[in-house]
Amino acid sequence: MRRTHTSWCQTTGRLTPPALPLLGFVMVQDGAADPEKGAIASVDDVGASVSKAPANQSPLAKLPVPALIALSIVSSVSLIIVNKLVMHDYHFNYVLVLTTFHFICTSAAMHILAAARVFEAATHVPRNGALKMAGAGAASIVFMNLSLRFNSVGTYQMLKLAVIPCAMVLACHLEGARYSAKRIASLVVLLAGVGIATVTDVQLSMVGLVLGAIAVFSTALAQTWMKTKQKEFGVDPMQMLHAVAPWQALVTGVPALVLETDVLTHSFRDTEILLILISGVIAVSVNLASMGLIGRTSPVVYQVRNSVCGR
Repeated sequence: MRRTHTSWCQTTGRLTPPALPLLGFVMVQDGAADPEKGAIASVDDVGASVSKAPANQSPLAKLPVPALIALSIVSSVSLIIVNKLVMHDYHFNYVLVLTTFHFICTSAAMHILAAARVFEAATHVPRNGALKMAGAGAASIVFMNLSLRFNSVGTYQMLKLAVIPCAMVLACHLEGARYSAKRIASLVVLLAGVGIATVTDVQLSMVGLVLGAIAVFSTALAQTWMKTKQKEFGVDPMQMLHAVAPWQALVTGVPALVLETDVLTHSFRDTEILLILISGVIAVSVNLASMGLIGRTSPVVYQVRNSVCGR
């Protein structure tokens, strides 16, 4: 079965050994780049800043970063397994429909939690800011799928690794971040190790390369905005997800209505429906963990986590 990129997750679930020893080191080094100071903070400062919750004390903001990483890994791998079952065993190959359903579930969950006063809804997030994030996220999903369709698996894996340096460049441009030599060296080792372990058949074509480049940029931009917009609007991860999820559902839902109308003729089975509902619940956890991890650390740490999962 052809693999697809759905929601914030892709469809492989193994751990990549070369990345495991570097995750903690890269996380600490990533926190060392302080855009406001324009300098490299000390390791002690990093530890304090990474684990410290923002002023808006939602439950997600209080979770320590290692717990967010664990939640992200467990929920992502679980979603991969369920999506594989739905798409492979039941031939539900409607990526945009499934992604839209995941965002609808996320939006509904956030509204329920806000109504229950688990966190305070942020009504001041500008519509254009939320739409930008939703658009970039949708572009990431669509072009990652197109990249996988028009490139070999090895080329696709190589392009995914390119998201890390692209995110670093965007952080320099948008946040004024600086990177220490140790951090750059650790990422070089990571990229080389994961590349050797996962990248095999590299076949390039002009169409595939262009689509892959757009996928890399849109993914890095979407994840960078997940970080910078939280700071810009003064919100925590749950508040940001509450504001953005409805627009994400809209942005993916419109093309789904146009491109995947044959879903209406799909013969659903009881177990299939149950699995799709379970995937929606897990997707809420994936999106919460993703927004929380990127907001508390950076897109680079999130991409390193992806490399650890072999995603």
